[in-house]
Amino acid sequence: MDANEIMAMLPERPRDGMVKAIMKEHKDQFGGGFLIYHREALVEETVPLKDEMDPEDWDTYHNGYRHFWGAVCACTECGETWLTGWAKDGKISVSEGPDGTLYENYNNDDEGVPPDSELTTVYFQEGDTIACPRCGKDVTLIRRTRIRNRRVYQLMVGSVENVGEYTAVLFWLVSRAVFQDGVDRRDANPCAAMVIDRDGKPMFFSRARYAYGGLMFLSNKWKKLSGMSDPFQVKYHSYEAVNYTKVGGWMWKSVPDMTGKTGEKTGLADYVRDGGAEPVLYLLFWRRHPAVENIVKSGWTFTIDDCIDAEARNHGRNHGGCLRFPKSLETFMKWESARPCDILRMSRKAASMGRVWRWDCATLSLWKEMLYFGTIRSAEEFQSYLTDYGYQNVFRFSSCVMDGDDYHLPELDRYLRRQSRKYGLGLSTGMSLLFDYRVMLDRTLERRTPTPDELWPKNLRAAHDRIIETYRAMESAEEKATNKFAAGFDRILERWGALQWTDGEYCALLPRCPVDLINEGHTLHHCVGSYSQNHAEGKIIVFIRRYRRPERSYFTLNEDLTGNRPRRIQLHGYGNEYANGKHLTIPKQVLDFCDRWERKVLVPTFREVKRQEREKPKPSKRGRRDAIENRAAP
Repeated sequence: MDANEIMAMLPERPRDGMVKAIMKEHKDQFGGGFLIYHREALVEETVPLKDEMDPEDWDTYHNGYRHFWGAVCACTECGETWLTGWAKDGKISVSEGPDGTLYENYNNDDEGVPPDSELTTVYFQEGDTIACPRCGKDVTLIRRTRIRNRRVYQLMVGSVENVGEYTAVLFWLVSRAVFQDGVDRRDANPCAAMVIDRDGKPMFFSRARYAYGGLMFLSNKWKKLSGMSDPFQVKYHSYEAVNYTKVGGWMWKSVPDMTGKTGEKTGLADYVRDGGAEPVLYLLFWRRHPAVENIVKSGWTFTIDDCIDAEARNHGRNHGGCLRFPKSLETFMKWESARPCDILRMSRKAASMGRVWRWDCATLSLWKEMLYFGTIRSAEEFQSYLTDYGYQNVFRFSSCVMDGDDYHLPELDRYLRRQSRKYGLGLSTGMSLLFDYRVMLDRTLERRTPTPDELWPKNLRAAHDRIIETYRAMESAEEKATNKFAAGFDRILERWGALQWTDGEYCALLPRCPVDLINEGHTLHHCVGSYSQNHAEGKIIVFIRRYRRPERSYFTLNEDLTGNRPRRIQLHGYGNEYANGKHLTIPKQVLDFCDRWERKVLVPTFREVKRQEREKPKPSKRGRRDAIENRAAP
């Protein structure tokens, strides 16, 4: 079957249930329900008609019309239109019952509600969310003038389809258009397809065309592409996205029976059902390493997908440009083997725990490093340490080992468990405190070899607090720290200044000088004051504070920006979440803010800074020689 016959067989409409499932699962990407309102002049009769009317009565009747403003509301959820009252400053007035129920009506008297009524008048403005009086669903108020011609929300969606004897991945632009009159039109149109031929080779088809600026629009005809393309890496329009453009999409987990189809032996069905989100990159990787099918069927879809997605994130998503193979999968796994335990370099029992452990790309790389350095003997042992201490602490331990520190994880584990039994110190908190304690101990000993009692204090928290005071005494000349690392702080601020960001409730700020770190440590009673050198070298400190009180210390975030991707080292508040003998917790709002900041600000900024550094022209040999001679000249 040639390409023209395949293009004639490609479906034009999605299978039943896809659009409904997408709209339900991704409400936030389609705007939610709207109540579109606008002001309209209304007329009310104030003089009633009589059974018999003379000319004077008719004049009184016609002069008794009352003109006033009302609000016409159209609900996108139920499609109904109704009237209510109009108030000043673009607000609408609605009658509310004692039980909180809202009623559709227009208020036309001075009090807003009829006399002797249990109803009260409430006022809403644009942006408020109310329950529609007609259907009861939550809707957001928006003025008609904001809609203009229409407002379009879109999401790229992939689905696995059977096209004759072939397996195809179809890509749909699912759109929702909201109009001024409340009409809510939803549709799905195919824009691209990847078809697996009988030899397992991918064929790419597209209906997409590109306008100025790279935005995509759809034509009516399919065409076969000569090269490879990933629609999940192409920019397209959507109202809710930043600059009205977004990249990426979502895979529909419903997969038809693929028995006898060309994709039966690819593992694609298991990959999609388990949440895989990069079908094009996965199939290209399968072409190179067919054994990935066995890994996916063993439950390691999350790991495979995160490694593929990390590669796409690191190299940017734009016009299908990232079709690389993940290095973490290429270099670590033994793809010449067929059994999952041999490919993963684990025991058979550990290889069957993929769905339970759900390692991401960073965890897989950490496991590889620790296995290489001999600090971990098995995957089960590694997972137990992850469960007890968390990824950040285990990563920090691995970094210390690679830096040459004499750490032994079993000895460290036994010591921290004794601290937990005797003093109630949490394992994760204990490991973080021990690392900080060792850093400050090394700086206060002045090249003296520490004793065993100093390395393993009987009460770690008390020793940590004492070493902070000792360190502060040694740093009493705050000017010393300022003079030593001030230039490094200036470089960090110049290079990473774009990381300062707010969402309106919290804000992320960078320290201006070492004194800022010292003051932060004094206020929050932790050891960030000793991190001036780390910050100047790229393991930066970020102050997490409330937007309305940016001068008041709240939480301190530590990020490592020295590698190929940013890594969170630690996040702590007052006393490292311990005060007055009680263990504290980090508020969920703060954790969510830090996650959003990393996703929306840190990762794009990190990628952009690295790209600029790669593209920066290097000086010629003669230029470097002249620079050396100029520095050497008296």
